[in-house]
Amino acid sequence: MAKRSKLDNVMTDARESDTFIVVLGQTGAGKSTFINTAVGKEVTRVGHELKPQTQKVRFFPVTHPKDRSRRVIFVDTPGFNDTHIEDSETLDHILKWMELSFSSRIRSTRIGIVYLHEITQNRGDANQAGMSPVKLCTPGIKEKVVLATTKWQELPREEGLRRLQQLMEKYSRSIAVAEFQDTHTSAWATINPIFEVDRLSQRVSSRFSFDVIEESFHFFTAMYP
Repeated sequence: MAKRSKLDNVMTDARESDTFIVVLGQTGAGKSTFINTAVGKEVTRVGHELKPQTQKVRFFPVTHPKDRSRRVIFVDTPGFNDTHIEDSETLDHILKWMELSFSSRIRSTRIGIVYLHEITQNRGDANQAGMSPVKLCTPGIKEKVVLATTKWQELPREEGLRRLQQLMEKYSRSIAVAEFQDTHTSAWATINPIFEVDRLSQRVSSRFSFDVIEESFHFFTAMYP
């Protein structure tokens, strides 16, 4: 397998008040499209070929549309199930970027995960991938994960809803499940559950921290030979 080049685009001005939305998913799931739509302009190139466009971790700060005092950082990541790169290496690459971007002062930064899943994909296909939504349904991390379905325009609405129901039956007791419809409003509605958990967790003086996601990512990586 090929090795990723050295890290770049490390974030140097992370604030404790930031909310990071780490966008994960298999290659071609629509991560760049999701980020462009949420930001409101094209900030990352969308791939239309088999070769993935996102091969490095990149970040895009934006002001929350309903709270001008809150900065949200969308983190675009390389895709899983890539024929050229092992999922374990991709996870390690993401984690190293986070370690370099978050100083010790920022390790309690709010972090949420959006895992994109093509609604056209069969359930079995998703579970065969090394990194899948199943691996995010673990205590300590699942509370800040949203499974967002994409590419609804490629299926009849009725079939899409049937598949969404299957996903909800499988995952909704563990993680939030959302429908991303390629609109700015839909993108922000998708990540709303993450902000809601933030609001509730602040009441009990508890935060989803970098240390939790670091432990979880190391757990995922250890599952691969």
